[in-house]
Amino acid sequence: MDPEIESLIRYLAANLKCAVCHHQYEPDDFELLNKEANSLMFFITCHHCYTQGFMVVFIQEQWPELEEIDQAEEESEREPITADDVLDMHRFLENFEGDFITLLNLA
Repeated sequence: MDPEIESLIRYLAANLKCAVCHHQYEPDDFELLNKEANSLMFFITCHHCYTQGFMVVFIQEQWPELEEIDQAEEESEREPITADDVLDMHRFLENFEGDFITLLNLA
C-alpha cells in the first residue's frame, strides 16, 4: 500500500473513536475500498464492538503535514452538529434510492 495512505490510516486510527463504543480505532480497522484522484473510500470495522461504517476522505494534490492538520482543526471554528442536522440527514437517507458512489461523485 502507498506509504502516504498508510500514514493517513495511522493518523485516522490515532484520532478517531468508534461512535458506538468509544474505543480507539486501530489501523487494521480500516479497509481501503476505492482510491480516486481526489478521494479515498474506507470501510471501517471497530475491532471492539464490530460496528461497521464508511468513510470518504477528500484529498488535496499535496498532502499537508499532520501538524498542519492538527493546527488547522484547532483554529477552525466549526459549528456543532445539531439535532436538526441529524434529522435532515435522516429524512434525506430515508428516501434515498441511489448509491453512495454516485451520490459522492466517485464513479
